[in-house]
Amino acid sequence: MQNLLAPFNGDISLIDYAAEKGIKEFYGQSKTEIIGGGRSAFNFPDISKSNLKKAINLMHDYNISFNYTLNSLSLANLEFNPLVQKKIISQLEYIQKIGVDSVTLSNPFIMQIVKKNFPNLKICASIISEIRNSEQINFFESLGVKRIILSKHLNKNITGLKKIISKTNVEIQLIVNDPCLAYCPLRNYHNLINGFSSMNILNNTFHLSFCTLMCRKIFLETPEELSRASWIRPEDLAFYESLGIGSFKLVDRKESTPWIKNVLTAYCEKEYDGNFADLCSYFSPIKGKGELDSNPELRLLASEDITSIEDIEKNKNNLRFKPFIDNKKIGEYTKRILNNSCTKEECNGCGLCKLAVDNAIYLDEKQRKKVLCNINLVLNKINSKEFWGVV
Repeated sequence: MQNLLAPFNGDISLIDYAAEKGIKEFYGQSKTEIIGGGRSAFNFPDISKSNLKKAINLMHDYNISFNYTLNSLSLANLEFNPLVQKKIISQLEYIQKIGVDSVTLSNPFIMQIVKKNFPNLKICASIISEIRNSEQINFFESLGVKRIILSKHLNKNITGLKKIISKTNVEIQLIVNDPCLAYCPLRNYHNLINGFSSMNILNNTFHLSFCTLMCRKIFLETPEELSRASWIRPEDLAFYESLGIGSFKLVDRKESTPWIKNVLTAYCEKEYDGNFADLCSYFSPIKGKGELDSNPELRLLASEDITSIEDIEKNKNNLRFKPFIDNKKIGEYTKRILNNSCTKEECNGCGLCKLAVDNAIYLDEKQRKKVLCNINLVLNKINSKEFWGVV
């Protein structure tokens, strides 16, 4: 049995493969929802109701459970509108009817609604809730939460994790292959943007990936942030299990079946020989294609290439980069970083992340310069009032 929560992209064949690997739980959702989720609906695979029900039935045949993600933090106060409340209750009734086993939520008000009206649905507190200590855990437990996905800020804060484990009996889960910036200043805003874009009551699924552009800019300007980021290697799962954490969540639902299978294999076997960036959707140069290699078509953009939001989407592959993170080599530094425990919200200057970048992470300089120039071009454009037609 593997205590891994696997992403479901709508492909039924993925279930058979996961069952062979011992996976016991999937998570996912439809493209847009009343409540919304933690991922933008833009370019998201659209899973029909009939396909989802068929998938859940097959999962249950394999004794695999299904977790429905409804983890948008805010509904822009619409959760207090009686007409919207009816739709929320209707959605929850629907997912319970098709056999959903648990729900991942961020909104405390909706958690209370589920606890009172849908006791058969296990409530999981999303990473978007940004739970970082035992006091917060106690609060969410009072709302009926049975599983806590801890803030990514804690992934390398081993001292903080040990304190939490010693004070709670609730199931603790970590997300392992989503390399956000350490203590990212954009996280709350980014979560809100994604949630709003996946709520069908707002009818606004398209949005500008401003936060992602800023995030990539920081990575490219300060490469040691790559080693500070919130990822956990397959080989390091045993270390976290020794702390008392036995549940880990994998991303990403937007990726192709071959890509997801590669990630499942690596984390099930707790070993990967190659580029760790292969296991992180964030670094996929072409989303949803199962692409493992760098983007061969990367080019330097000119001002005339970006005159509208549509142009940004059209040129998205020229705004992405992929480093080579030697998964075996970086293990030496990862172990030292974990033993050192990053307990402070500001870097304590130990120098290990810089050493890891110098010795185990390769970022092609031509690629770095091109993508950084392209990102700066786009950011300069969208910061201009002329871009938005304001004169």
